[in-house]
Amino acid sequence: MFSEIITVGDEILRGDILNGNAKWLARRLTALGVTVRRITSVGDDIEEIKSALREALRRNNSYIFITGGLGPTRDDMTMEAVAKALSRKLVLSEEGLRWVREKYKRAKERGLIEDESMTPSRLKMAMIPEGATPIYNPLGAATSAKLEVGGTKIFVLPGVPAEMVAIFESIEPEIKGVRAYHKRLKVHTRDESGIAHIIDEVYEKYGVKVASYPKIKAGEDFWVELRLSSDDRDMLKSSFMFLKQQLETRGIKVEELAEDKVEDEWEVEVTSSPRSARGSHRKP
Repeated sequence: MFSEIITVGDEILRGDILNGNAKWLARRLTALGVTVRRITSVGDDIEEIKSALREALRRNNSYIFITGGLGPTRDDMTMEAVAKALSRKLVLSEEGLRWVREKYKRAKERGLIEDESMTPSRLKMAMIPEGATPIYNPLGAATSAKLEVGGTKIFVLPGVPAEMVAIFESIEPEIKGVRAYHKRLKVHTRDESGIAHIIDEVYEKYGVKVASYPKIKAGEDFWVELRLSSDDRDMLKSSFMFLKQQLETRGIKVEELAEDKVEDEWEVEVTSSPRSARGSHRKP
């Protein structure tokens, strides 16, 4: 299963914020056994969003995730761009409208706003491409959507990290991948090129993917992290033992590292303190 991620926002391209949404999605999809083979960032521009989506569709992905640009302001244009990319109309979702109304009604009841009427800006957050299925946003007002085009499932999600995470977790049962297994090895060597032929031998012998990452940390010597990946657990174990043995017989010290965790500081932050990619405000 292959997927691509498209993140939308001028603030990403200017370097104002880190692309945490892409990182979180990539890690979660990888954990689900879905291979992310491309991440694309585009600005708040209809033509750029259209182009990125059409290109991703041509690569026959199982899933495409688009985040950002679902709010009420002029620069929130992702839904319109998706509709145009698929030659569809942008239509008002009755279910989405009901959700938006409920959000602003509760916001008024809580004293957060004075007027709950459906202004054009608020109605905009209930607009989705024709034929799309609306997805409820539990933390914000903007409606998300999912579509299927030629076997590719497209999910359009908010750019606000906490909202994106919450919605992804609601659709996660729909994401089907092939379970992958991983092992990591810390290799105490200053010469990555000196172990390249061993990595090649592991791949040729077992067909297991081995990624190599040189590491330099303050107060530590230079070392190389090797990460082995396979959907065959037994093959992974055999290749790992072979690799470890080949390195140790050459007098190279190695240490097995704990497996990566999907959760990190960014996830803890967004699940406890929702922030908008466009500023530190919350939507009703």
